[in-house]
Amino acid sequence: MKKLDLVREAKKGWPSTEGIINNLFKAINAALVRGEVVTIYNFGEFRVVKDIRKEVYDFKNKRRVPFPGKFKICFKASPNVSKILNRDKGKDASGTGLVTGTETPSSVVV
Repeated sequence: MKKLDLVREAKKGWPSTEGIINNLFKAINAALVRGEVVTIYNFGEFRVVKDIRKEVYDFKNKRRVPFPGKFKICFKASPNVSKILNRDKGKDASGTGLVTGTETPSSVVV
């Protein structure tokens, strides 16, 4: 599902902003349930992947039990979004270059 398909679905909620946003999220959810990749140009893509089946230890019964894989939603940011988020990586607000790890992007220009 591409951005244009999402726009068509979102228009169904017109004139209400809430309706537009709700329809947009419904369209994304429906596409992910169908197993489609949802691509939003200059933003990124959402896809569903199946986690690996593994064995876990059951402490109550003291034995290993199989744990089935689950479906997860993965998001891959577009190069444009990654560039914006990482443009000041390694620098602090004072310009000294010392990063404490607590800084967050103060302004994101899209």
